[in-house]
Amino acid sequence: MTINMVRDVIVDAFTYTLRMHGIVFLALSAKTIKYILTGYKSSSREVLHKIAIALLLNKLKICTEKSKGVLAGFYKGIYILYPAKDMYCSDATIVRSDEYCSQDLSIKLLASFMDIVSKIPVFMIDLSLWELHHEKEKLKLLKQIVVSINVIRRWLTDYHLVFVSAPSETLARLRKHIHFLCPWYMDSSPYSFIDRSRTLMLDPYAEEILSAEDVFRFNYFVIGGIVDRLYSRPYATYMIYRLHSLDVERKAIKLKGSSIGVPNEINKVIDFILRIRLGDKQMEEAIIDCMGVDDKISRIVYELKKVYRNSRDIEYSDIVEYMKLYRLPERYLKKILAKIRKG
Repeated sequence: MTINMVRDVIVDAFTYTLRMHGIVFLALSAKTIKYILTGYKSSSREVLHKIAIALLLNKLKICTEKSKGVLAGFYKGIYILYPAKDMYCSDATIVRSDEYCSQDLSIKLLASFMDIVSKIPVFMIDLSLWELHHEKEKLKLLKQIVVSINVIRRWLTDYHLVFVSAPSETLARLRKHIHFLCPWYMDSSPYSFIDRSRTLMLDPYAEEILSAEDVFRFNYFVIGGIVDRLYSRPYATYMIYRLHSLDVERKAIKLKGSSIGVPNEINKVIDFILRIRLGDKQMEEAIIDCMGVDDKISRIVYELKKVYRNSRDIEYSDIVEYMKLYRLPERYLKKILAKIRKG
């Protein structure tokens, strides 16, 4: 999925690091091109972003080898070269981790990169209540965590996602699905070295409502690792809050004062925050961006019933207008009508 970012802090730090080390022309090996350009046509920024993340994950290396190449892209002072004869000559070459590299610059460059890249925001997923979940819920939770790691990589690095009070069972099961570098704590110690005045717990049942200003004011966002598909757990996040005596602000993500249709999956909550903070989206737009089809249908039905007390008064044109507002294709019209009739 391609996201139009206003601020790509990863690429900003990575390109600065390359230039600082005298690398302006960066060549990609043939194998690297196949890895980087899988699935979609990438912009120069996206290519550099993916390279930076892959270097962190040790899937790619950056070597001193100079390669010939054709100019394929340019971003923030870095020229990207694809293999070709008698064209530009690179200052360094990106290769896959299994390719030969006479002198690997990766460790040196990554050390500089990590010094430069912003350390905030940080998302803290608290898994204190893992054992309360049914096995089916655990599978759902694991899936949300895997997707959350992939979401964070579209905006930041693995180090911006921290797991707190995470059982060894969760770690072992997660490693079967994805390789990751996210800090992992089996206790609540991370809470002791963060600035609690800049920490916010996102709780769907909190009385206070999150504002756009809050997204920029706080640097640490605590999210409960909770799934309640089989059993309702309305105050589970508050239980985590009390368990660790967090003493931080708690706020709920709502749309026009209501949580109906507002996504509560961990990965979507993280994506929502980052779309505002780094993607320059407004609150309402970011919520709609993160909504799934079912979320949108629930929200549209809620909005219509709020305006029309009697469902018989709802006009076809009104439904279409709300579908446009929530960017829902017309093929879902029958589902909305069925839900309205069902009451």
